[in-house]
Amino acid sequence: MTSNLLKFIVGLCLFSLQLLTFSSALARSGGSLDGGGGNKLIIEGCPILLDLYLMNPSQIGKKNCKQGFELKVTKPLSSIHLERLNSSNSPLLHLAIKKLEPWKKNSPVVTGLIEEALLGAPLFYTDYQFSIKDKNFFIPQEFENKISADDLTTIAFFANDFGILISQKDFNELSEENQLALFYHESLRHIQIQYEFEMSNASLQKIAATITTRGPFENESLDTKDYVDGELLEKIEAPKKRKQRKIELRSRACQAALPDKDKMDVAVQETLDEICSTIPLRTFELVKKLGIILDSHTIGPEHDNAFWTIIEISSELNAMSVGERIEQIGQPLRNLSNTTLNAKHATGIDLAIDEANRGIGWLTGSKWQMKKALERLVEAGFLKD
Repeated sequence: MTSNLLKFIVGLCLFSLQLLTFSSALARSGGSLDGGGGNKLIIEGCPILLDLYLMNPSQIGKKNCKQGFELKVTKPLSSIHLERLNSSNSPLLHLAIKKLEPWKKNSPVVTGLIEEALLGAPLFYTDYQFSIKDKNFFIPQEFENKISADDLTTIAFFANDFGILISQKDFNELSEENQLALFYHESLRHIQIQYEFEMSNASLQKIAATITTRGPFENESLDTKDYVDGELLEKIEAPKKRKQRKIELRSRACQAALPDKDKMDVAVQETLDEICSTIPLRTFELVKKLGIILDSHTIGPEHDNAFWTIIEISSELNAMSVGERIEQIGQPLRNLSNTTLNAKHATGIDLAIDEANRGIGWLTGSKWQMKKALERLVEAGFLKD
């Protein structure tokens, strides 16, 4: 069996499996999926992203009619109705990342996640439009009499087994500001679903609109409950709570051991001084120093209160230390897993796009499979010409 033929068979099998997964996910969804899309309104004849409208409805004007960046017609788009969107064919992605800079100092978590998503999430555009009505959005109560789901048009969608898919026609009608807001919206959706960091749609839309329209006020942070909620807020606040708890436990241990300081030898006294100081100590280092105090026999069962207080504190700090180390290891692994998953899902599509660019190539099956898959989605009513 020749090398090229083997590549063809393996590539076609992997790609067919990926397409089947995507199509099955859509079929199971009944048209809404687990993901969420960017939605636009038409106000005064001009398209505007829902996120931006809710941020400041009084400032809506003709600026939204000014066309922004244009997603070009390419060979893959003409051939298989799909093109990969990246920094080379969309300079707007560079601008989206650049606009994060003023926010980074006081909002390292949210901006870091958004930048990672902008650079790593599978991002595609199609010359089809969406027939489905996305229901995964938030409309505040004061707007419920002004706009409804029927007023919204879905222009992008996040499918968990596929990535971000954008309608070329609808995107090209947006102003640059609205296009940037869409990128932020979809990157946050990627964080919400792919990273499994739960946050409300209200939070997602507010962050996307805020970063798009302005820089931060003095000391303003997106890493707070003013912007973030749900599990993501818990993850942001967890290190701060642990730090405060560690300070409290360290102070209690110091107070418990100090009455016996005169009975300690010099080395153990120095250890206690370090515990009682303001010198930063990592949690596992603090546990080790408390162990030195306990093992010195200076504090023993005859001093029940001090002994059991330090045992209790040491036990809690030890659990905290284990949790911190698991978290430190887990996050990079989770990111690596997401990156690998995204790469796997994108590989077959990239092969099809590459083949379409080259005309007729050796992987003829991938182009045919992608074209047929998208056509089936049109027949099923998810997409339309």
